Formats: sequence, structure tokens, C-alpha cells
Amino acid sequence: EKEAEEKAAEEQRQYEIERRMNPRTKHDFELLYNELQDWREAELKRIHQIDTYSKRKNQMAELLAKETKALQSIDRLKATAAHNCRS
Repeated sequence: EKEAEEKAAEEQRQYEIERRMNPRTKHDFELLYNELQDWREAELKRIHQIDTYSKRKNQMAELLAKETKALQSIDRLKATAAHNCRS
């Protein structure tokens, strides 16, 4: 029984990873956008605790660059999913 539970948990974990790596549905993309938003909020909270303006400004610029790259990746995944649906 414990072995079956562990196997089911591992299968669920693999399924969740697959959904993030190869999203296909609207729900999969909502999940990615929500996780990106959660990450962004956590990073902003961390950045706002930095005491010097110049360090905070640099961290904000870095955050923007990372967020932009993540959004571009999601857009590419969306285009791939749309193309695969048509095929």
C-alpha cells in the first residue's frame, strides 16, 4: 500500500513537471502565469528589504529582465501549443 502511494505521488509529480515543461491547455498556462506572479511578488518583497537605493535599483532591473525572459518563454510555449493543436 505504501509503495502504491509513493508510486502515485511520483506519477503526480511527473505529471505536474510535464504540464510546466509542455503546457497545452489554458489551465496549464494560467498555472505558469500564476507561478510567475508569485515568484515576482516574493522577489519584490526581498528587494524592498535591501537598504541601499543603488542595490535596490540594480535588483529591480535584474528582476525586470528575468520576468521579461520568463514571459517570452511562456509566449513561445503558447505558440508551440497552438501550432501543435492545428497539426
